Amino acid sequence: MDKKNRPAWAETLAFIYLGLPVFIFFATFMRAYFAVPACVVLAYAAFTLVRRTEWNFSQDSLKDIVTLAATAAIWLWLSGAGGTFGPTTDWLKHYAIENALVTADHWPPHLNLGGADEGIMRYSMAWYLVPALCEKIVGFPCSNWCLTLWSFAGIFLVFRLLITFHESRIKWLAPVIFILFSGADAIGTLITGFIPNGTPFHFEWWAGWVQYSSNTTALFWAPQHAIPAWLFAAVALRQIKSPSILSSLGVLWCTLILWSPFVAIGCLPLLAVAGFQQIRAALSIQNFAAGLLMAVPLLLYVDSDAGTVPHGLIFSQPDGLFNGAPDFCVSGYALFIALEFLVPALALISIKGEFRLVMVVATTALALIPFYKIGLCNDFPMRASLPLLAVIAMLAPLALRNRARMVFWIMLTSICVGVITPFAEIYRSVTGRNPPIDSRATFQSTGLGNPVIVQQYFAKVPPWLVKP
Repeated sequence: MDKKNRPAWAETLAFIYLGLPVFIFFATFMRAYFAVPACVVLAYAAFTLVRRTEWNFSQDSLKDIVTLAATAAIWLWLSGAGGTFGPTTDWLKHYAIENALVTADHWPPHLNLGGADEGIMRYSMAWYLVPALCEKIVGFPCSNWCLTLWSFAGIFLVFRLLITFHESRIKWLAPVIFILFSGADAIGTLITGFIPNGTPFHFEWWAGWVQYSSNTTALFWAPQHAIPAWLFAAVALRQIKSPSILSSLGVLWCTLILWSPFVAIGCLPLLAVAGFQQIRAALSIQNFAAGLLMAVPLLLYVDSDAGTVPHGLIFSQPDGLFNGAPDFCVSGYALFIALEFLVPALALISIKGEFRLVMVVATTALALIPFYKIGLCNDFPMRASLPLLAVIAMLAPLALRNRARMVFWIMLTSICVGVITPFAEIYRSVTGRNPPIDSRATFQSTGLGNPVIVQQYFAKVPPWLVKP
């Protein structure tokens, strides 16, 4: 077999990382006639990848591995994971979901509030399943460390894939640039003057009606969405550079539905561009089987009893999401795309090469995503944009070594202006500006028991394809 077309070990491990919790989900949540076919498809795809993989670690010195691992660990440590610093308030939800899984007698868990059954768990839960299963096996409370170690593994794989896009002289800057990459939120905040109450130094919501998250913000608040978005983006970019797992890339995309349906939507343009490299390989039996036997059941599951979630075109719901927040308007939209991604994206588009098409597609998708709104806090743009913004961040070092000085200075300026946002997130974490979060939190012991909040995570009308 041509070594050029064999998967790298990091690609295969990324597939296993994203596929393992989905395999566990089908095996423990779904009825057998849905679970068995889906598990067979996943297992077969993983087996063929493992068999074809070039398990060659000679290009990775111990120094390389330690450097990437240390960078991933420090970034995660600064987020508050592991308990050293204060995590963001979203970790209250993370712990509540994790503890609901760990304490349940069987999966899928039911929620009981005040003696009333609030339904069966229905959420994008892939990030939680492996740590929850490990905690069940260990037999004592360790949610914090299980979630931290699982996240560390994912971030390490992202960084390992990331450095393959760049030459040796700049590749070690790539993870640092990825961590610090952000839109010009500080400028947006100066223009609109808006910061939500209760979140000091959180500049992402400056537009009032929509948010595109920096990579650091995404990790600190929503690792369950960010890590799969980054992993798929990295694997898809690898296919553009060196097609190796296109026959299983559709299977990998199907796993994203359980990780984050909105991220899965945001990854569709990347899936299309990668598949365009070798259409025949992309149209494999594995990918078609996954679409039928994995994607359909997963979509039915995540969409069950979700009709009460507000959604629609932004024109029909233009109001800002917070008291005093700016509303949607055409000028506000133009300012948003200009400050969040357009400048560095155009710099990368100007560079001739293999990544120009994916940059054009990603930029177009990022410009269209804000026009649709889903969720109480307009979650759709926040999550669907993650893999597309990651593409810009992953390819940004290409502009820094480009011979055109204008491209270099545009990208360098964009990075320098954007670092204010991740530095603000880190500052809030390490200085204790975030309220204390109890890793033993449950839906019963916190404000998460509010019916409006509960309906986001539990379905009163149980999906007919899951176990009772």
